[in-house]
Amino acid sequence: MTMTSNRTSPFIDGAVDGLFFPGAGRQDAVQQLTHLLRYGPALLLLYGDEGIGKHFVIDRLLAELDFDLFDVAMVQADVLMNSDSILSRLDGPWHCPTGFSQDNLQAQLIDCATLADDESRVLLLVVRHAQYLDDSSIELLSLMLASSAGLPVKILLVMDADDPDQLDQFGPLFDRVPDHFRLPLVPFTQAETRAYVEYRMRTGGMGSARFSDDQMQRIFNLSLGNARRINEVAGELLQAALDSPQGGANKPAIPWMHVGALGTVFLLLAILIFSRGEVEPGTSAEVGAEPGPRNIARSELSPGSEPSAEQESSAQQESSAQQEPSTGTQKDETGLTEKLPAPVAASAPAVKPSGTSVNESQSNGESKADQQAPTQAAEPARAATPVTSDKASKPVVGQKPVAAQKPKPVVTAPKVDSRTAWIRSLPGDHYALQLLGAREKATVDAFLEDYPSVQKLTYYQTQRNGAAWYVVVQASFSDYEQAKAAVAKLPQKLQKQGPWIRKIEAIQKDLKN
Repeated sequence: MTMTSNRTSPFIDGAVDGLFFPGAGRQDAVQQLTHLLRYGPALLLLYGDEGIGKHFVIDRLLAELDFDLFDVAMVQADVLMNSDSILSRLDGPWHCPTGFSQDNLQAQLIDCATLADDESRVLLLVVRHAQYLDDSSIELLSLMLASSAGLPVKILLVMDADDPDQLDQFGPLFDRVPDHFRLPLVPFTQAETRAYVEYRMRTGGMGSARFSDDQMQRIFNLSLGNARRINEVAGELLQAALDSPQGGANKPAIPWMHVGALGTVFLLLAILIFSRGEVEPGTSAEVGAEPGPRNIARSELSPGSEPSAEQESSAQQESSAQQEPSTGTQKDETGLTEKLPAPVAASAPAVKPSGTSVNESQSNGESKADQQAPTQAAEPARAATPVTSDKASKPVVGQKPVAAQKPKPVVTAPKVDSRTAWIRSLPGDHYALQLLGAREKATVDAFLEDYPSVQKLTYYQTQRNGAAWYVVVQASFSDYEQAKAAVAKLPQKLQKQGPWIRKIEAIQKDLKN
């Protein structure tokens, strides 16, 4: 992993833009909360371990809210928070004509909420770190919700807790508002941790850098999927890589030096081999003489007929390309032996036994013919070269060209189960209620067994973060109002969970992806 030390670490939250990680269900949580704040119950809880990423979700939620529809009051709770501090945060954001107080709370709240309802707006109070609220503050929230029943007043509590029921001070609030909605955020899995780290690196301008598999394993083991701990461990590993002399840009210098030295050695060896092959022992030292079997070709020529370089090359091609039967062999002064074609063997006086007479004119005629034979034979060999080497353009006679027998790809239609096929057949402008999303098929089966009375239930399988994701829906409804009315007919427990009203075309898009 190579990086430059002058970059700001992408794991420092205040130094990087776009910190919201949309994976691991975080974007799904934003969409679900946005819908519930508009159409869901009056009290909503977003909870999970400290550092799990709840406040990034809230920041994203607020960034995506339509402020023509929401009047948002923000409260940052702490150990000194009390009911008067909460009331003081409501005056400006909720556009009340007079300030809120303990004495006028109920009347003032009804007036502001009624005006907001007439303008199709929602009065929203977001309380961060709600685990610090004291008993008086929680009693104030209970009174606000009771006073504004049926009016567009919503309270969103963000708390650091594995289980809100373990916070004893919230017991009275939950008892008075039983139809509240709870949304937990869970730690990242190992695959989600890798995706989160890569997202932070890319967002921080270091997308080309990568942690090794061992480093990613260490990050997950030490953080257990907690976003804040991931940032701490990954930041420490990143800083160690920047401080290490082996992590700098000069690391590849030594291997390149080795490569250069090896290249020089191979070059010297190649020069030595080729220089030794220029002159073989026992060959003629005469200027222009060729080593080895070349002298045989010279001995076959008549005196005074010095072949050109082209002829010598043609003769060499002829000796390897022609396939005429050989009648004998001939040796030169070096002792090398070469098979000769029949006409040459018959016309070479140097290899005739003593006492054999050869007509001089016949010998001269054969020598001239022998001199011209290599050149004439080389021409068809040159013409034949592209035919024998370019097999793709001119195939060998009697053989079918390989390119012509291109197999057709076998296309098999993916298997689609009846539930998925039914969802795909629905009109895209219809609506459905999403009631459950789960990673395990067993969770879906248990859900369907728990609610046998709910009609038109089905489920489909899609992908989320590279893993299977099962979604239970109730479908379909021809318009939004029918879907909204169907929510009121669900069992009370499902209503509390805030079913998500979705368009069928959005679900069909999930199936395509």
